[in-house]
Amino acid sequence: MRKIQLNHGVCLHIENTNKFKDVTVSVRFLTPFTKVCPTLRSLLGMMLVDRTSTYDTKLKLQKQLDYLYGANLYYKVTGYGKGHVLEIKSQVLNERYTKQSLLKEQFELLYEVLEKPLLNETTFQEAKRILKEKFERLLDTPSSYASKKLLEEGAKGDTLSIHAAGDLDVIEKVTLEDVKNEYTGLLYKNQIDIFVIGDVNEEEVIALCNEYFHFTSHQEFDSFYKIQLQEYKMSSEKKDIQQSILSILYRTGITIQDEDYWTLRVLNGMFGAFPTSYLFQEVREKRSLCYSIYSSIIAYDGALVVQTGIDVDKVDLVLSLIQEQLQRLQKHEFTDELVVTTKEMLKNGLLTIEDSVSSLIGLGYQNRLLHKNQSLTDFIAGIDQVSSDDLVRVANQLQLQYTFVLEQENVNEEEL
Repeated sequence: MRKIQLNHGVCLHIENTNKFKDVTVSVRFLTPFTKVCPTLRSLLGMMLVDRTSTYDTKLKLQKQLDYLYGANLYYKVTGYGKGHVLEIKSQVLNERYTKQSLLKEQFELLYEVLEKPLLNETTFQEAKRILKEKFERLLDTPSSYASKKLLEEGAKGDTLSIHAAGDLDVIEKVTLEDVKNEYTGLLYKNQIDIFVIGDVNEEEVIALCNEYFHFTSHQEFDSFYKIQLQEYKMSSEKKDIQQSILSILYRTGITIQDEDYWTLRVLNGMFGAFPTSYLFQEVREKRSLCYSIYSSIIAYDGALVVQTGIDVDKVDLVLSLIQEQLQRLQKHEFTDELVVTTKEMLKNGLLTIEDSVSSLIGLGYQNRLLHKNQSLTDFIAGIDQVSSDDLVRVANQLQLQYTFVLEQENVNEEEL
């Protein structure tokens, strides 16, 4: 992926490839996490892609997208450690399918979205209503609710405790003026990265960026950090749900920038990320205590999460079994075959990156944040270098931080 520095804190990344039928242009805005910024940026993202000053109704904007052969335009918010990213992305058919280049029109549309937004009370109130409904749906999903509660309590004081999409309590307090101020910060204070993926002329892309995107000097900062170590705690809450959700947070002390990162990735695969893992085999397959169980790394925050859905009377048993599987890894109670199998599964997953636009952008953005230029070959070499001793050492670094149980309420004791 070619990288061009357009200005301080503003970079253009071009991946010239004919693998995809679309040309994708993604603009990512990075700013430090605060309590209110995720909510403001979710509202702002929704308002930006909904209509503009020129296309001042949903119908007008949709007609322009239809004119661009059914182009897509959407936003996404994501947390990257201490950083919060708002992404505005457009996808337009490549000229191989349209017999004409739409690249200039694609940049014109993004210019309209980013430079001529329609930020008024009507669009603001509509965005608030839609976002509030999204939050309410999130809270009604047991696994999402349990994850939210786990991170709020287990990572209290760290940015990991703040949901990247925002907060239902905050949405009632913010004003249109707050959103407008966030928009100003977006253009003049955020670190900005522009990704163009597709069959394009690179010099034309550079010229279009210079023509339509007039971003000036912006801040840069390192977004990765390690959550604070806290004394272990456990809490629970009752809800009217089909099964209990057990969620566990570990502090790894390892982020994506550390040398032990690939060791942690392999360890996570052995612990709970793959069907061959200890958690899947021991808790699900051998004992049928759950339908699904998994572990996942939160790479920019130095954390690992385990989550499973179980019967309420099995909480203590499953919690004990999960700790037992970690202890097996800590004591080197695993075979070379499991290590090799896990490495191969991890490498096979990485090889699919080149077949996905979103994954290519993710890889390019990861390199940007790490100030590196790593390739899939580098990642595979990192995996191959992981030894059994490395795995034992990193397993012993994992520290149990918090457990949250979302329990079934009104369970008939005869069923227990």
